[in-house]
Amino acid sequence: MLAQQLERDGWHSYFVIEHQNSPIGRITSPNVFLTAVARATSEIRIGAMMWQLPFYHPIRLAQDVAMLDHLSRGRVEFGTGIGVHEHEFIRWGVDYYKRAELAGEVLKIVQMAWTQKEVTYKGKYFSFDEALPQPEPYQKPMPPIWAAGHSDASMEFAAKNNFNLAKNLD
Repeated sequence: MLAQQLERDGWHSYFVIEHQNSPIGRITSPNVFLTAVARATSEIRIGAMMWQLPFYHPIRLAQDVAMLDHLSRGRVEFGTGIGVHEHEFIRWGVDYYKRAELAGEVLKIVQMAWTQKEVTYKGKYFSFDEALPQPEPYQKPMPPIWAAGHSDASMEFAAKNNFNLAKNLD
């Protein structure tokens, strides 16, 4: 397994790329795949660059990543992004042009779920009344958050929120 070799070679982290409905990449379930990576390694940090936020239910995503954080003993890096390939959204019936707004709401709720015992939230896309997310993350207060950056706006977003930034090299 590549992650095991990278760990032996002293690498800091191993990230996968999530894509849906696309010939690009084959990791459609980062949580499942990274659970196997966590079991096969012991030190290297793991994550997806990125979890495509508009495709997720925020409480479920928060719980799944928190569980992965426990299974890896606190080695998760939470890579976030809105997605850039319109065809991935069309095939799932998700409005590509509202993806940033939707992703922002998902990320806000994930952070709430990681830092609060219960989540009450009323937004444009999601509403919760006393949701009880479990478990809380292994890392306190939460895993490090990364923002995938492809535009000036995404880089400003990462800086404003004090997130790590991942950018493709041009």
